[in-house]
Amino acid sequence: MIIDIECPVCMGMGEIHDDDDHINDAAEMKCPRCAGAGVVAHDLNEDCDDD
Repeated sequence: MIIDIECPVCMGMGEIHDDDDHINDAAEMKCPRCAGAGVVAHDLNEDCDDD
């Protein structure tokens, strides 16, 4: 079963904040993992141990 979980990279915000000393405002860009959605698909079947 596939479910949506909070993106571990951006913590569900959908954006990565890049603090740069040369720029007064923090630059925002879409998270590369979730593409700005804030959630990623997770397959629960991968968590099971099949013996």
